[in-house]
Amino acid sequence: MDNYYLVRVYLITYDLNSPYQDYSKLIDSIKRVGDKGYVRVCKSSFLVRSTLQTAQEILKILSLGFDYDDDVFVAEIKANYGYYLNDKEQLQATVESLLSSIY
Repeated sequence: MDNYYLVRVYLITYDLNSPYQDYSKLIDSIKRVGDKGYVRVCKSSFLVRSTLQTAQEILKILSLGFDYDDDVFVAEIKANYGYYLNDKEQLQATVESLLSSIY
């Protein structure tokens, strides 16, 4: 069973700025840091549940999947959040499941 005090939820969003950029390395890295679950919530945004304790730890791992001219933003999600997902019931259920660990 997860120790919810050790699992955190992060938002990862990115823009890969080079033409014909290969997203697969970055997406594979995002899935790795989401070791307790992940979901793509928008085209270039993921929510991840991770045992990593800081956004900087996550960014260090993700840096293997992007170039110096790309943009990546990582932030821990706390109890105050909101979203709209355009009636995507399965996605909404997955997001709620990931966010359920936030106190």
